[in-house]
Amino acid sequence: MLTIGLAACVGGVTSTTLPSVPATPGLTVTTPKPPIPTNPSTSSTSAIPPVPADRPTSVLVDSVALTGMDPTLIVDGEGVVSVVYRREMAYDSIEIMLNRCADEFCTSVIPIPVTPLGRNYGVTAIGTDVGVLVATTRGGQSSVALQTCAVSGCLPPADEFPGNMLGLAAQDEGPPLLAYGVFNETEMKYEIYIGFCSGSACSSHEPVFIAHIDGGLTGGGTSLHLLPDGSPVLFYPVLEDSGEQFVWNVYVCSDPKCDQVTVLEESEAWLTTEASYQHGLPFYVYPKFPGLEIRHIGCIDNACTSMSVTTLHTMDGVDHLAMAKGAWVGDSLYVLAGYASEYPPPSPWDTPRELSMFRCDQWACSQVEAAPFTHGNYFAIAPLDETAAVVAVQTGYPVLCSPDGCADPTHSLSEFSLYFLSNAGG
Repeated sequence: MLTIGLAACVGGVTSTTLPSVPATPGLTVTTPKPPIPTNPSTSSTSAIPPVPADRPTSVLVDSVALTGMDPTLIVDGEGVVSVVYRREMAYDSIEIMLNRCADEFCTSVIPIPVTPLGRNYGVTAIGTDVGVLVATTRGGQSSVALQTCAVSGCLPPADEFPGNMLGLAAQDEGPPLLAYGVFNETEMKYEIYIGFCSGSACSSHEPVFIAHIDGGLTGGGTSLHLLPDGSPVLFYPVLEDSGEQFVWNVYVCSDPKCDQVTVLEESEAWLTTEASYQHGLPFYVYPKFPGLEIRHIGCIDNACTSMSVTTLHTMDGVDHLAMAKGAWVGDSLYVLAGYASEYPPPSPWDTPRELSMFRCDQWACSQVEAAPFTHGNYFAIAPLDETAAVVAVQTGYPVLCSPDGCADPTHSLSEFSLYFLSNAGG
């Protein structure tokens, strides 16, 4: 199983008793079976997926000056959706929020504050058998706090340690895993670790060293996955010396305890390797930087002996492809892409990035017509089951915050919503 968050993929766990927080159903997300691929191609358009029965088209989650940043979607075993995200109220005053649908039909949402306002600069989350495990990077890249949340509220951090969070992963049976980086001041390098949690709440963890990284830690794109046998795999994009593009380093553990690590470095051969299609293999959807291609990277077999890179779609007629995320829904891969028709924008008051959805069947991708969202700066997508998906989208004008204050909040209002879609023809 794979986490959704720093990886836009999908991610259950042994029990831990937390008397202060009522146990909630195991919050997990399943990975639908991908199709057998053929050569990638692009067709024209697909009809918009209908709304699943008994669910609203959309639900407003939050609306403040700047909300919905870095969203992570979690779906429990009963189909109830939760979303964890950041919202900024003022410069260096950022709050981590968890909003959980009141039921599987999301007739309303329950807001659950995770952290007080502060320097909370990164967040990701997974579901466990005791609630939602939230990892927050605080004070820039100085410390990571782990805490468990349920409908009744969030417990204080069970563990806090120096570092910068890179990813979380949930096991089918066993405690969660985490990946993080720590700055080594002696060698002036970052050290990457995979941590094996002691329980579902991750009150402590056993770190295993993975690699040294020159320069600063990479932001988006870093993600932690598990192979079918439970061996961890870490996707890590490395920015080249030119600063104009990144290449992938993939760290593959030899076994579930990560006794040995193999480093797979991106090569041209990855582009000519047949795309992976086995159920449950690690994958990630991303924008080629620089460039206008939406790409899929994935392990080619159960041991992740190598990787394949496939171009799913080329964005024509745009100036800047900023973000892409994807999730399997039945036999279709749905991809969201955020882009700009003019880059850089002429002023900070321009509308947010334009947003398009694509449906890829056997690697032939077509744009979904009349999607219920056309713009979005931050977004995430996750499967509800084999036939439906949930999408979280933040829309509104960008907010500029500085030590002198934030931009005019009357102009800078943003909204964060959930959208429910079915797999057309699925």
